[in-house]
Amino acid sequence: MTSKKPAKKVVKSNRNEEFLLKVGQRLQEILDQKGITHEIFYADTSINAHRIIVGKVNMTMSTFSRICEYLKVKPEEFFRM
Repeated sequence: MTSKKPAKKVVKSNRNEEFLLKVGQRLQEILDQKGITHEIFYADTSINAHRIIVGKVNMTMSTFSRICEYLKVKPEEFFRM
């Protein structure tokens, strides 16, 4: 007799891929405006900008706050897309 594996649960994702990509695009725009490379950004913040820019990371509000602080941008300015 073979034992059946229990069926995998389907987990609904809470990720809004479109929004994450827009946030990533905006981060890239601001980095470009300020002449900051991904490497410099990472060296200064330990935050991987590329993962945010391509929508791989659903960052926390704390990370977002650190990004805004580093870029010297108010959160409302960040979201002026």
